[in-house]
Amino acid sequence: MSDLKIILNNLDDLSDFESRLIRSLKGNGCIFPITEEEIEQFEACYIKDIQKVASKLPPANEILKRGKLEKKWTINAVADENVVQNMAQAARDGKTLTDSLRQKMLDDRKKSKT
Repeated sequence: MSDLKIILNNLDDLSDFESRLIRSLKGNGCIFPITEEEIEQFEACYIKDIQKVASKLPPANEILKRGKLEKKWTINAVADENVVQNMAQAARDGKTLTDSLRQKMLDDRKKSKT
């Protein structure tokens, strides 16, 4: 993210194409607008969409009258065992676990439980 900020702050050092590309992406909302001019350009591009969404939203006082909403859902991260094994193997660059590493993992697990 900081690299992007450095690039955005030094548009004069970039090629003409890169500068125009970054300005276009900013103007279309693909890169977060920073300056007031960029925000105005973004709003000009999407004013109809903004008005459409705003017209469907209830007034703020109606939202506040509802009070605090209680969380009524939970996220169950049930992972398929094959997927977990495949991801673990991918993290090891496709290599299988050695017996010594497997034993070390079991020892560490036992230590953490005690």
